[in-house]
Amino acid sequence: MKFSLSNLEHFFVSLLFFLLTVDNKFLPPLLVLIFVINLIKFDKRSFIARIRSSWKYYSIFVILFFALSLSIFWTEDLKSGFDGIERRFFFVVAPFLFLNIELTYKKLIFYLKMYILGTMLASSFFLVNGILEFMSIYSPNIKYPFYAFLFIFSTIMDDFEVHRAYFSVSVLLSIVFLFGNILLFKRIKWLMIFYFIIIVLLFQSKMSILILISIFSAIFVIFFIKGNYKFKIIISVFFLSVLFLTGLIMKKRFDTMLRNIHRIDLVNGGGSTIERIQYFNSAITLINRNYWGYGIGDVKDEMSNMIHELNYKKLAINNVGDPHNEFLNVFLISGCLGFGVLLLLFWKLFKYSFLYKNWILFSVVWIFFCSCMTESYLSRQGGILPFLIFSCLLYRIKIPATPHVLINNKDDK
Repeated sequence: MKFSLSNLEHFFVSLLFFLLTVDNKFLPPLLVLIFVINLIKFDKRSFIARIRSSWKYYSIFVILFFALSLSIFWTEDLKSGFDGIERRFFFVVAPFLFLNIELTYKKLIFYLKMYILGTMLASSFFLVNGILEFMSIYSPNIKYPFYAFLFIFSTIMDDFEVHRAYFSVSVLLSIVFLFGNILLFKRIKWLMIFYFIIIVLLFQSKMSILILISIFSAIFVIFFIKGNYKFKIIISVFFLSVLFLTGLIMKKRFDTMLRNIHRIDLVNGGGSTIERIQYFNSAITLINRNYWGYGIGDVKDEMSNMIHELNYKKLAINNVGDPHNEFLNVFLISGCLGFGVLLLLFWKLFKYSFLYKNWILFSVVWIFFCSCMTESYLSRQGGILPFLIFSCLLYRIKIPATPHVLINNKDDK
């Protein structure tokens, strides 16, 4: 019976990783199925041993959940508040679940391969759709066809209700995993890495591109130091090619922001950069008025009121009441307490990964940390699940991320 349940658990976890790239309605039922299987095959000794070894990590998620949930007592919009608690219940369930599933190094590698495969297929789907759409509108009269091509990819995901910033995080995670010991063939690894880089650049999420540059800068330095003379030339050419492509593709994306940086109009101005500044100012003003938070259900209304008060005219029209920053969002919900716990969570993960030289985990946490600067990443299912799942599993099992994985692979064919 246990053998069959283990196989069933392995199947559903594999399916979860395959579908995890694109946030969809299948993920919660899959988690429920995995949870039920865990309860059926529950082993008290193994569970206690895993919790004891991971309690310092797991307890912070529990504390963060209760810190956010307690704010329901001073929330006026109870319906919105309980919806927020329901989403964040993953803070307790997901770590519990993925600290308790049967996990070996071989299984983890397989799950990550499934995740990379899912990301590859989803990326290819969006890429093909973008190319077909461009071909359908192409005309010799288009003055700047390259920019028209880029514009299509900046909006292609809207048709499928996929958030490009969240999807770009999935692609970045796949790049990081490929730098681990995931695939045997280094040439295939480099081709997949290059393909994913193109995907991140095409979808033009500003923060994702900055994260990409930061990761590759660190990788370039490490590989340049560790590699032989021939590889130093190869990695230098590769790195310079990435920078060239980044500059070429992102010139249009950053052009408007850079041209207007000295004359920003916060009242009438538009664009994602100005909107982020407006959201930031609104959130900081609210925080300065109340250091203990407004409650888990009232942030949207408070933000909307502040945006009108500060007379941000364009933002007020399409305002969603989201500060677009997870740290500010948590501060607005539960004040200093929740904000402190969230910082402690990231500090613990960074510290653990650095002390134990778990560079794959460090890179994953870095991606999530940066993403939380421009999105309320841990307030949506599409952000909560990847963060909790990958941090849990990579906390349990370390994946090597040393240069020889891509430099001196003797098994390469």
